[in-house]
Order: sequence, then C-alpha cells, then structure tokens
Amino acid sequence: VADLAGKMEVVAAESIEASKAADADFEVEGLGGILRPFQKAGVKYAVEKMRVLIGDQPGLGKTMESLATVQALGAYPALVICPATLKWNWYNHTRNWLPGKTIQVVGPETVGRGDANITIINYDQLKRYRDYLIRREFKAVIADESHLLKSAAAQRTQFVEEIVNGCIYGRTEKGRLDRRHKEQLRNPVDVRLLLSGSPVLNRPEELVPQLQILDRLKEFGGWFGFMRDYAGLSQTRWGMDTSGAANLKQLNDRLRASCYIRRLKSEVLKELPPKQRTVISVEITNRAEYDRAEWNLIQWLKETQGQKKADAAERAEQLVRIGVLKQLAARGKMAAIKEWVEDFLDTEQKLVLFAWHQEIVRDLAQTFHCDSIYGDGTSASVRQAK
Repeated sequence: VADLAGKMEVVAAESIEASKAADADFEVEGLGGILRPFQKAGVKYAVEKMRVLIGDQPGLGKTMESLATVQALGAYPALVICPATLKWNWYNHTRNWLPGKTIQVVGPETVGRGDANITIINYDQLKRYRDYLIRREFKAVIADESHLLKSAAAQRTQFVEEIVNGCIYGRTEKGRLDRRHKEQLRNPVDVRLLLSGSPVLNRPEELVPQLQILDRLKEFGGWFGFMRDYAGLSQTRWGMDTSGAANLKQLNDRLRASCYIRRLKSEVLKELPPKQRTVISVEITNRAEYDRAEWNLIQWLKETQGQKKADAAERAEQLVRIGVLKQLAARGKMAAIKEWVEDFLDTEQKLVLFAWHQEIVRDLAQTFHCDSIYGDGTSASVRQAK
C-alpha cells in the first residue's frame, strides 16, 4: 500500500510539472503550422490525459493546442462548440491548421457536409441540434470559452454534458439533469477538451459543471466532496451555501495532477512576438441593406436620407460610398461585437475598444456603462482625466 501511494504521489508530481511546462519533445504530424515549444508541452499533456481543461492565458494559442491534440490522437470526427462570434474564427484556424480535413459549420446557411471531420457549432444552436449531435459518433468534443458552462442549471451546460456522454438525461422538477434516468444513444466521447482563459471566474463551485463534463468530478470526491473541501460548504437557514472558497493551493495542485494545464504569458513571454493580431470574421446583421447600398448608393441615400444628401453624394460618389458602406458594416457587426465583449468581460481583464464612428462609440459606451472618448467631441482636459 505504501509503495502504491508513493508511486501515485510521484505520478501526481510529474503531472503537476507537466501542466506548467514551457517545452516538450513532442511532434504532431499533419499540422499546417508549427507549434511553439510551450504549445507542444500543452498538447503532450492533453494527449496523455484526453479529458482536459486547457486554461492557458488568452493569447497563448489554446485553439491550436486543441486542434493539434485532436490530430495527434486521430480523434475524428470532432465537434467544436463555441460562442457565435468565434465560429468563423474557428473555421479559419481549422482550415489552416488541419489542411485536408473537411469542415462543417452549422448555422442558418450550413457550410459543409454532415459527415465532416470537424463540425463547428455555437452554443445558442445546441438546443435545436441537440438530438442530432448526440447521435453523431464524435470521437472528440472541444468546448471553447468553457467558463460559459459554469452553471449546472443552464441549458447549454446540460446539452454539452449530454453530447459528450452520448445520452439524453431525465430532468428534475427544477430543470436539472437527473442522471439516474437516461437514454443511452451511443458511447461516450473519449477526448474532451474545455478551453478557457479564465476557468474560475468567481468561486470554485463554478468549476463543478466543467469537471462533470470532463467526467473528473468523482476524482474530487463528487459534488459533496468538492463543495466541502473547496467551496466552504455550510448549512444556513436558507439551505446549503457553496459560495465560499477554501484550500485553493491544494485545489490547484489536484487539478493540475488530474486534468488542468495553465501557463501565463509572463512564463513563456520570451517565445511570443511583441504583438499579435487576430482577425475575427463575423456575419453582419444588416446584409440586405448593405447590399442595397453597395448596388445603388445614390438611390439608397435618396430613400433613407433624402434628395439633398443624394445630390451631394453624386459629386463625390466613390468617397461617399466608402464612408457609407463602412458605417453600415459597423452597424451590422454590433450584435457580434457586443456578444464578444460580454464574453471577454467574464475574464475580468481590462479591455480597450476602438471604433471609427461616433455613433458606434456611443452605443458601446451606453451598453457597457464605460468611459468613452470621441475625437473632437472630447476636450483635452477630459481626455487626459480618462
């Protein structure tokens, strides 16, 4: 028994070190790019564990690490679940990093075939496609921005758990999953990768649904054991209180020994370029209006802003066309931008937004109740104070 316990301690210590590693002797064949040393270490850890929460700080390449893990394990077909604003970003990364693999993007205009190597869908569509996704024989599931799965009562959290386990669970009167009753439709998914730059937003209890999806919660004593040891479980006059936090160093070590990898930019900064740019493609919501203005700008101005504007535009039509289309495109991106910002704010990091048009700046400032600066509309003294 002593020997077994000693071996388990050694294995745990090795896993903890691997979860922090900045380099590894590990190669993945068939990728369309070159992994950085710390990314190789992340992929190696994920390949060995298979059911992992990749919590690297934003900007370190969790997307590439997860795709490389799927490739290394040959875990096709694979499903990617992400926020709507990141869906086409995932498409572009997948196309670049997994050349030759077929891709299906599920949406109003579904792109690709249903038997594709990689299927990409956003969280909002899980309810509509749940049964179809549960029946697909996925070998891997990637859930991006997994901190969005912090609530066990949220439908998207429940749908993801059903998809990875290949079953439809019963529901309690309060709408939670009743795992005692289920209809098993296929085998559970072996490779489960959750990605989040901020896996624990406020309280340790927010990790529980993610550990449940990874099928790792039992390693922490189940729901009760986890809440008792790390969430300050206590009985109050209103019921059980699980909003606390305890033994966080121990929790961090146990997570790293089991299924958690996280590196900070400061730890691998020497390998990163001074600045990285990421283009996120989104669908604009006013496509019909944009196309109409692009096709016949003068007629569109006459209908929307009057004859005077249309006459003035004719004298410099090309310059006006560029300005008008830029403004329409900005308006059409607002829904996607707001969703992206809301997700980012969950990380509790600072964010600076730049916009070309004052109406866009005002809209964002009103939506997020933040300070704003408008070109000539903000005095030098106010600008300096902000």
